[in-house]
Amino acid sequence: MIMPREKREIQKEDIMPLDVYTEKRRELRKSIVDYKKNRRVALGPYATFYFESYETMLAQYRNAIHEKEVMSNLRMSICVQSFNT
Repeated sequence: MIMPREKREIQKEDIMPLDVYTEKRRELRKSIVDYKKNRRVALGPYATFYFESYETMLAQYRNAIHEKEVMSNLRMSICVQSFNT
């Protein structure tokens, strides 16, 4: 996952289907954690800079979509349960 030097924006085509992401999530998250280790600069004991890139932003976006879907499914399940009781 190397970002070209020119500005790259996340496009709809960059987002993998939710079922594919869910299946590969653990592997993708491990990969991005390793990638981010080289993008961190400590400024003493109380401050750290993280330099974001296309890859890190895409990972955050994918995870946000995943979490939103999980919460949506949970809310739906709670609504169904409360309706049926």
